[in-house]
Amino acid sequence: AEVDAQDAYGWTALRYAVRGNHMEAAVALVELGANVDLASSTGRTPLMSAAGNGLSAMIRLLLKSGADKELRCRSGQTAYDLAKRGGHTGCTACREMLAVGPHEQANIVVEGA
Repeated sequence: AEVDAQDAYGWTALRYAVRGNHMEAAVALVELGANVDLASSTGRTPLMSAAGNGLSAMIRLLLKSGADKELRCRSGQTAYDLAKRGGHTGCTACREMLAVGPHEQANIVVEGA
């Protein structure tokens, strides 16, 4: 099966792993070359899913893997916007999303990965 195959909603295996907070599966998919920025039919990426659900370890993994924090879904929201909407603005990883630039992402420590 293709690592970036999408279902009828545009969800990939990585998006399901992130949404279910299945770290081992997400790490394996990233290592297999899954596109961390591949959006669903609503334009949401795995990072947006992790942010909207306050999954800090997933956020760290995706940022370390090169996820673009500036992408916007169809409704114009970024991952940080979705984190705020989900009530996770106090989440350390959410603050990191805003503070960490692309050139610094390699220095993020991924716990459990």
